[in-house]
Amino acid sequence: LGSLGAMFLGERLPRRATFTIPEDANSWGLQLITNAEPISVEVSKTGRQEVVRATGLSSDYISDGVLQVISQRGRSNLELSGGFLDVGRALDEGLLDGDGAINSSLRLKFEQLLMPGGLDPLIDANLSVIGDGKGATVVAGQVGKGVTLSLTLPDDGPLKLVSANGGELLRMLGIVEDAKGGRLDASINNTSNGISGNVVLQDVHVTKMPVFLRLLSVASLQGLADGLQGRGVRFDEVRIPFEAEDGKIVILDALAKGPSIGLTIKGTAIGEKGNRILDLKGVLIPVY
Repeated sequence: LGSLGAMFLGERLPRRATFTIPEDANSWGLQLITNAEPISVEVSKTGRQEVVRATGLSSDYISDGVLQVISQRGRSNLELSGGFLDVGRALDEGLLDGDGAINSSLRLKFEQLLMPGGLDPLIDANLSVIGDGKGATVVAGQVGKGVTLSLTLPDDGPLKLVSANGGELLRMLGIVEDAKGGRLDASINNTSNGISGNVVLQDVHVTKMPVFLRLLSVASLQGLADGLQGRGVRFDEVRIPFEAEDGKIVILDALAKGPSIGLTIKGTAIGEKGNRILDLKGVLIPVY
């Protein structure tokens, strides 16, 4: 009936439970009968380790969900897997909180994570959710093909996102068309209508840019060298303060500077990816 019930059951109403208890008494099963698909729970115990596995979890938050809990010597390790997980809703309602006080961790393995703030989904996520012992929840691991990230969610204050593969992560989120490398540090706040924050990238190569920008970049020797090596346009530092809500991103005095091009940009992006209207203005400095 609580928040976890809403996450795992959805609109299904529990009707009755059927137990199966083998003679060895080291394992037993439960089937929760609902007004739709049932949920099955299997419990097994070996020595000091107990394993609980629940299947059939489905709601607006999750599809084809499986929850496995392994408990040993006072520590519980949880793994939640499935087709998709709506991360935005789950975080807003506190369903993915880690708690270092009870020495537990939660691992997420999903084919698709639906992200908050109108960002594109992350594919093939393998993440761990743990408490840092100071009241914050840390989500860390890999998404896609080896893109690492660490997400810190404090009880009070901005969300912190760090990745050693910043360009690839922004591409996966649909923010840039293609980029490589770069350390990403982002600070994100919840607002009444969406999110706001600041994204900082260091030493990133943007490999798909308008032709005129690529032509201007080869005016410098470094830009020519990067172009001949197929590395795209290199930026030593990119700073993007922004505000975002459903269908709209406002860029506030962004700065990008590199050995071949410097840029300042502000404006808006309205609409969905593939049908987005850009209204931007700024200054372009070739041979920066």
